[in-house]
Amino acid sequence: FENELSEAGDYDDPFILGCVSPYEQAEAATIVPAASALDCSPGMFTSIEKVQNETALLESKCDTCPLDTFSMSNSRNLQCMTCPAGSTTEGEIGSTYCVQMELNLLSPGILVMGYVFVALSWCFSLGYFVWIYRNKEHPVVSMGQIEFLTLFCLGTFISSSSIIALGGEALVSEDNTMASRSCQAIPFLYSCGWVLMYSSLTAKSYRLFKVLQNSRNRIKRVEVRAKDMYYIVAVPILLVLVILVAWQLTDPIVVRSTFLNLFQ
Repeated sequence: FENELSEAGDYDDPFILGCVSPYEQAEAATIVPAASALDCSPGMFTSIEKVQNETALLESKCDTCPLDTFSMSNSRNLQCMTCPAGSTTEGEIGSTYCVQMELNLLSPGILVMGYVFVALSWCFSLGYFVWIYRNKEHPVVSMGQIEFLTLFCLGTFISSSSIIALGGEALVSEDNTMASRSCQAIPFLYSCGWVLMYSSLTAKSYRLFKVLQNSRNRIKRVEVRAKDMYYIVAVPILLVLVILVAWQLTDPIVVRSTFLNLFQ
């Protein structure tokens, strides 16, 4: 057969008929570019460079998706899909999804406005506190009961401080420990300040009620001291603190970053 082909002049070189092992065929260099027989896994794509340069026919021709691109299923695509506008793979390659981050942070204007209101509230609280003690002998201040007026000013000072704690924020790449502590302080500041204000008003009003109620009996003189009314302030404060401490021990407030939009 070899001689016949040579004599016919169909081939310059003699043609040798032989069998090739499948294993040798699989490891042989490719004559024409050939993609992998298998689909690429999620997060990968068929690389043109590997198709053209890999020496084995059945070797994988897949490569990982570059930054800010993704592949969500098995495929033979020659490139990964680009993340939609405003989304990223968070610095990862070979991603199967893209994330759109919404930081949900307060704007600088809102923060400045909040701090201005806190400063005004503190100034009014401290100003009234100073005015009360400078005019403590005045009949109006005496009738208003200086002890409870002082507690009311202190309550407004504490509750307005919760606005500062509201400004405690952290970016995704930052440590959120301080932001979590700020969030945990908000219910303590606001609740304790609010209870202190209105429990002092309640104690003040109850003291006036007791005085007026006993003033009907003109023979017997009754004295209702301010310190006897302090339990009306102390009990609600202790109750609120117990509830808040139990809350923080069982289910503390923690700042976490969550995915709002996940493109898959």
